[in-house]
Amino acid sequence: MRILAIFTERNYKKTLRHFCHESGISYDILEPDEIEDIDTSADFDAVILCAYYPDDSVQLIAKQLFDKLPALANSKKLMIQNNESDILLEGFKSLSDYHIEQDLASAFSFNKPTSQKTLLFISDDRLLHVIIKDLFKGSTIKLLEANDGLKGYNVYKEHHPDLILTDLDMPGLNGFELLQKIKLDDADKNTNIVLYSSTSDESTIMKAYELHAKGYLIKPIKPDLLKSKLVKYMAN
Repeated sequence: MRILAIFTERNYKKTLRHFCHESGISYDILEPDEIEDIDTSADFDAVILCAYYPDDSVQLIAKQLFDKLPALANSKKLMIQNNESDILLEGFKSLSDYHIEQDLASAFSFNKPTSQKTLLFISDDRLLHVIIKDLFKGSTIKLLEANDGLKGYNVYKEHHPDLILTDLDMPGLNGFELLQKIKLDDADKNTNIVLYSSTSDESTIMKAYELHAKGYLIKPIKPDLLKSKLVKYMAN
């Protein structure tokens, strides 16, 4: 496997080199003004552009990449990232899942997703809602919210999201009751539901999977890791 990375930040380069050495991945690291030096004969498995520049600069750099590597414009090999955590969590842990921001996809005729992914977050914890909103701000993923289980069920019935992330302990309907209510409907047996709780005992986790939960996440969890897991749940 070989990747090409366009970075300017020294820390990003250091992180990338360390990860690639540990993972046995070949890599080329260039700065934007070195794009003309790209080995055009190389077959890169992924191209990572660190979008830590003004938007117009990112588009200009992307266009230079496409001019140099024409096949890139018709592939899903370009990853646009804007911080080190995104690079590690969303990029290298699943190199088969390439993505590009929707505005750049439009500007350079990328293959767009057939439909927008939708995430429904259900919790009575206001702080968690703030965190989730911040995580998906500017994302192509549409975020729906509810502050208790019953409201969450009603939002679900109206929108049928791709993924539901629900707190376990809530007024109205708790996470287990919500999970059972949705799964009882024959038409909704394949709905992906992830439970989110500070409860880590084995019996609770086993019950979640027995009720056909897609996943069970234990609080606290780092925001970047939470986002990465949710994105993967929606992709699978």
